[in-house]
Amino acid sequence: MPTVVRENVDELSAVLTVKLAPDDYLPKLNAELKKYAQKAQIKGFRKGKTPESYVKKLYGQSVLLDIVNNEVKEGLSNFIRDEKLLLFGEPLINEKQVIYDFDVFHLEAMDFLFDVGLYPEVKLLGLDKDTTYDYFVQEVPGDKVEEAYQNLLKDLGEPSPVEKEFTLGDLLTCDLTELIDGEEKADSLRVNNIISFDDVSEAIKEQLKKLSVGDSFTIDKVTDLDARLEEKLFRKHILKLDDSDDSTFSDKFSLKILEAKRILPATEDEAFFQKAFGTNNVTNTAEGKEVIRKHIGNETLSYSNGLLFRDIQEKLMTSHEIQLPETFIKRYLLESDKNLTAEKLDIEFPNVISSIKWSYLKSLLLGALNVQVTKEMVQSHLSSKIRGYFGQQVAGMESFIQNMVEKMMDDEKQVNQAYDELENSMMMFKIQEAVSLNEIVLTKEAFEEKTKIFNKQESLEGENSEEEIVAE
Repeated sequence: MPTVVRENVDELSAVLTVKLAPDDYLPKLNAELKKYAQKAQIKGFRKGKTPESYVKKLYGQSVLLDIVNNEVKEGLSNFIRDEKLLLFGEPLINEKQVIYDFDVFHLEAMDFLFDVGLYPEVKLLGLDKDTTYDYFVQEVPGDKVEEAYQNLLKDLGEPSPVEKEFTLGDLLTCDLTELIDGEEKADSLRVNNIISFDDVSEAIKEQLKKLSVGDSFTIDKVTDLDARLEEKLFRKHILKLDDSDDSTFSDKFSLKILEAKRILPATEDEAFFQKAFGTNNVTNTAEGKEVIRKHIGNETLSYSNGLLFRDIQEKLMTSHEIQLPETFIKRYLLESDKNLTAEKLDIEFPNVISSIKWSYLKSLLLGALNVQVTKEMVQSHLSSKIRGYFGQQVAGMESFIQNMVEKMMDDEKQVNQAYDELENSMMMFKIQEAVSLNEIVLTKEAFEEKTKIFNKQESLEGENSEEEIVAE
């Protein structure tokens, strides 16, 4: 086994020397050459009868090179693991490294020198209840909660017949008859349909308010029954014409009200609360409105968490003075990316260093908070993303979704992004549990102003994505 010697250059840089004596690699060399001799089919010699010296001459140097490389890698890896060294990137070959001949007939002791950059030991601060962060949430106006609650009562209400004084929310079953030259004719278009009072024009609303079930009146412009719809949809949903039907029709129609129904608000009883709120254990109006308030508040929760994440990130970065082996980092980045110039790196370097510091700090946080993302979590996360693309229309798509997840799992970029998103969310959840949060309720306008700053920072980060790529 090779020996490894560490020589510190400074607190964050060192040279690791892997010392390899002939006795460390000779047994493996002889064993490997013996295998070659047994398997080699060389012209002029029977299989397995090739002289050892000839095998050495043909294959010795390449075999020796492979064995030495493996011994050096294993020795270096074991030393880094055993010494618990926190390295930035990978070791780089030292500029004083001697070039060896790998002469299998003249074995020699070899030293392999590697430069390494070291992360410092950092004691994490600010992860206790003595640390307080502001948590900004958007105010949910009471009238918005009331409106949502009343709509819920209507949605779960029962239809009741109504004869006159039609108003918003009413549904009218009507016969529509086309008037050609002002009259009903044999070839007039006739349709029975349900018309929503809410969708008709203001002029028709005023006429309907004066009428009762059984009454008729003339509509000068039939599209006023639902002006929101474009022509194709109006023909299909109001006049019930097939997509292939290109017949024309008159603007004027006669409308006869056959029946009208009004949805009466649901009774606020146990059945209503169970149907409306499920397992939220709601037993009264106040509790129901509180569930609605939280639900509406959740619509801006991602922004609240985003602002909190930025605040925590900034405070952790300022409260932990992390020194890095900058000389080594510059050399490592330049050697890793041949398209990167020293001039460009100098310009980007402050952002690069900041990104590296946060990445290191984040890795320490993940360890301290015991955040572990599994493959199954990533698959579930990707599945949820796909389902989000299709909204609620996922019935019967399980096989398709599974195939999509499998394809995404083969995409390293998407998998890494999913891991990062899960790590961030799990880390933030645990930090929020560990620290104290000072909830600050802002008006809609004030909250939007604060998130504008957040969105601007997001945009700037997008512009600086090249720096982040370099840092990675």
